[in-house]
Amino acid sequence: MSIDEIVKSAQFMVDANGTKKAVVLDMALWNELLTLLDDLTDTAAAAEAYEEYLHDPSTARPWSEVEVELLAEEAQDD
Repeated sequence: MSIDEIVKSAQFMVDANGTKKAVVLDMALWNELLTLLDDLTDTAAAAEAYEEYLHDPSTARPWSEVEVELLAEEAQDD
């Protein structure tokens, strides 16, 4: 599901004046949104690392080092 589809499914809580005060999402949609945001963050980090590499190739690190770091972060998130 896309972010746009999730946003369109949002329901709003309003005050007595009809002003939107809160957003309500189904838990499955909330979890999907968190996954999409996590993917977006990862993509941005990869793009930033690539740009840094293009600017200075000496910043490259061996995959084995990066993999260990990623696995440690994943284990911490669980």
